[in-house]
Amino acid sequence: MPDNTPWKIDFFDEEIKTEYEIYFKKHSDQKSVKMSFEKDVTINPYYHPKPKRIIPLKGKYKGQYRYKKSDTRIIYQPDSATQKIYPLETGTATNISYKVKSKKK
Repeated sequence: MPDNTPWKIDFFDEEIKTEYEIYFKKHSDQKSVKMSFEKDVTINPYYHPKPKRIIPLKGKYKGQYRYKKSDTRIIYQPDSATQKIYPLETGTATNISYKVKSKKK
């Protein structure tokens, strides 16, 4: 029987929370993305009816998910045991860590 307890947004530490809040203060045009993210992932952090909105990451990022809307990407980790969603990184498509390619020497 599925648990109907609503998911909640939480943060692993204050630094991540501060970065999350600062991103949306700097990019005030993306405030609606923050509201959408918080609404969408608290309903279901694993699925969104729009393709590519929520994607599970692979490789060393397995267990983490990417939420994409407009120019904003939010990497988060859901914890089904506690029903909490932990945002890990917030940024644009060009500066989010799982997309940054290492420089080959």
